Amino acid sequence: MTSPIRLQADHERLRALAAASGGMIAVLAGPTAAAPQADVELRYAIARSERYPADVTRQTRLRISLPERYPFQPPTAAVLTPVWHPNVFPSGTICLGTRWLASEGLDLFVQRIARLLTFESLLVNTASAANRVAAEWYERTRRQRPEAFPSDRPQSGAAAGHPVWSHTASSARVPAECPAREA
Repeated sequence: MTSPIRLQADHERLRALAAASGGMIAVLAGPTAAAPQADVELRYAIARSERYPADVTRQTRLRISLPERYPFQPPTAAVLTPVWHPNVFPSGTICLGTRWLASEGLDLFVQRIARLLTFESLLVNTASAANRVAAEWYERTRRQRPEAFPSDRPQSGAAAGHPVWSHTASSARVPAECPAREA
């Protein structure tokens, strides 16, 4: 069972991240012992379909679910708003790979998701895509319109007035490997 102290700390860090984001991140519901999940809204420009950059959404809802052994097992995240991304399964589950450190809080996890969904090139992985059609689209569109990526620039760390990322730079920049099929 997840520690109530850890859940409270994560909720406080999520609220601090939202406060420092200038309205770009909203915490709709935080994790509690009774409901081990967090609902978050990202207000960055995120591709809604293959018609990007003409078709974007600026209200992307996420649900982060915490397993019973969190933080020793990684959280999972799903997009509740339709998005078009190589690392998002058609069901909305976000493929973040297996890179998780128990010391990584949900604030850093949300920042990583925001950077991924806005197509930060260091995080997008088309070689191991959750959505192969979106991966092919991304590679083609990035060659044709490189200025369209990233779709937005989420601020993280000190630039957002928030504590600097605590995990190693190498783990933050390695693209996720998605399984061939959703688990």
